[in-house]
Amino acid sequence: MRCRLQLRQGLLSNLFNPKIAIFFTSFLPQFIAPTDSVLGKSLLLGVIFTAMTVAWLTGYATFASKAGDLLRRPQVKGERTALNTVPLVPGALEHLHHSVSSRSHSAPTAANHCGVAAG
Repeated sequence: MRCRLQLRQGLLSNLFNPKIAIFFTSFLPQFIAPTDSVLGKSLLLGVIFTAMTVAWLTGYATFASKAGDLLRRPQVKGERTALNTVPLVPGALEHLHHSVSSRSHSAPTAANHCGVAAG
């Protein structure tokens, strides 16, 4: 049942997608000769377009699945976590630098350390 629902959702999504209609009405007619059967040639071009789309999306999904399997491996997860922290290091160093330099400029007292105005 789930497969049927997904097929219906994909079909409706493509049928109501204006980009597909614009593509077929503006791009494909240049490949139909005046002597050709318009309906027959349009159907042939539509089948070719569909076959190319299915091949592309199948390859893309296969690649994404394989990449996902690779990225879920424990050793790769650890390396990915380490690589994800690298961009955070400059921000952490800047924060550390600002906190150290602000401490050296004003010695904290009990009053201003707790957020109470001195005076």
